[in-house]
Amino acid sequence: MVMKSYLLISVALLFSCTKVEILRDVPDCIESKIKEYAKTDSTCDTGAEVSEYEFQNKTVFTFFSGSCGADRGSVVYDDRCNFIGGLGGIGNIQEVNGENFANARFIAKIWGN
Repeated sequence: MVMKSYLLISVALLFSCTKVEILRDVPDCIESKIKEYAKTDSTCDTGAEVSEYEFQNKTVFTFFSGSCGADRGSVVYDDRCNFIGGLGGIGNIQEVNGENFANARFIAKIWGN
């Protein structure tokens, strides 16, 4: 009986641990945010992603929660994890710090599910 309990607990732990694969080196605070973000209920099961951009001569990261809802948007953080703006959503916001984010240069996808 004890052996069965250990086996069930081991299987449950195996399936409850999800490794978050980050595709590039990023600042520690961004890595922590990604790991936290991947586990939240507000992140869709598929289509969520974190991407790196150059914007206003700085490295920034967009966190897109996925498309499991009609009004999903992205949040934008600088490389020190300071929130600098939001994009899309129900208001279809396109500007961050007074500039259209379309001017940002895509660097790489950092994480996705």
